[in-house]
Amino acid sequence: MGFLDGGVQVFEIRNLNLKDGGYDAGDVITGEVVLVATKEIKCRAFLITLSGNAATRWERKHYNNDGCSDTEYYKGHEKITEDCKVFHGEGVIAPGNFVHKFTLKLPKSCPPSFAGVHGCITYTLIAKIDRPMAIDNEVQLAVMVKGFVDLQAMGPSVAQPVENQGVAKIGMCCCTDGRIRIHASLSKGGFAIGEHVEIIVEVGNYTSRPVVALIANILENATFTAFHGGIWGGGGQAEKCNGTKPVVSATKPVNIPSQAEEKVCFAFLIPKIIAPHVDCSIIHTEHAIEICAQHESGEKGYTCVLPITLGTVSLPSKGGKEALQL
Repeated sequence: MGFLDGGVQVFEIRNLNLKDGGYDAGDVITGEVVLVATKEIKCRAFLITLSGNAATRWERKHYNNDGCSDTEYYKGHEKITEDCKVFHGEGVIAPGNFVHKFTLKLPKSCPPSFAGVHGCITYTLIAKIDRPMAIDNEVQLAVMVKGFVDLQAMGPSVAQPVENQGVAKIGMCCCTDGRIRIHASLSKGGFAIGEHVEIIVEVGNYTSRPVVALIANILENATFTAFHGGIWGGGGQAEKCNGTKPVVSATKPVNIPSQAEEKVCFAFLIPKIIAPHVDCSIIHTEHAIEICAQHESGEKGYTCVLPITLGTVSLPSKGGKEALQL
């Protein structure tokens, strides 16, 4: 609803033309701003703004020999977009009920909404009555943007098969129970959000007990850039900080006996709620699939990682069908 004062009884943003709960890069956003004024309102301007921003932030502590600590603060900011519609210029808004329709546009190149441990990318609709010598009336509404990442425009590398292998030791020190070997492969390295992933996993179980499950985690590896010692863009020292988190986890029950080798097809869906590849000046993400085997003892052996690229426009199928934009 926002801050109500000085003759403003109702002030809200409504009736957005949402698509699956959000917007694609390049979309037009339409909606209405509702204002109910009980008396005359003096204003400099009455407007709505679409504001897109990327921000990073973290702090680091340094301890001296005497046990005291100093804290360094790192911040970064990038303005992604700003579009506005002015409903009323400087003057007086008369009492009454008003419904103002608006149309605002997202850039075709804007990155998706994103939330990470050291930074975020947000898009917000801000309706505001800028009042002279008084507290402004303001209401905000966050919107989700899916971005636009065309895998076909990334070159042939994302269409090439990906494979890797590794060995995990089960147990510790003198209580080891052999090793589990995994070789995993993908038919391509680029996948669209909402697409199925199919992994061929070859498992060699060289332990005394069975392997009972395979686990696939999609990892999001984010690199954040921020600045210390000055205002961003004005001489501060740039520093980078990394953060990794799993964004999708899938489990496939198996029963691979001791001293056996088996080939398993492991398929799962990449949900549409996760962010695709992000590439702006202060936030960059990459993705990978981590494969591990769960031993009957409960221990998980992490064995190999397959790098992938997540987009919104899929690669053409091998049969030559058109790509699907999700």
